[in-house]
Amino acid sequence: MVPIRPPLWGGLFVTALSGGATFYTFTVARDEYRATHLRMLRGSPKPGISGRVDINLLELGRKHPDEPDTPQ
Repeated sequence: MVPIRPPLWGGLFVTALSGGATFYTFTVARDEYRATHLRMLRGSPKPGISGRVDINLLELGRKHPDEPDTPQ
């Protein structure tokens, strides 16, 4: 007679955890795709590493953020 083995709950836990991680990954990827598409439609720049929008200050007519605007 073959002995009955208990279920492997550890395997079930790992499977459920990886399913949750997969769902989270696809949700974040979908949100990033939507944000990129919306930024493209609006013409707004992509955020940098710090999370703030990288703006070229020379395009705005200013050399440094500390300097006041000069009349032209």
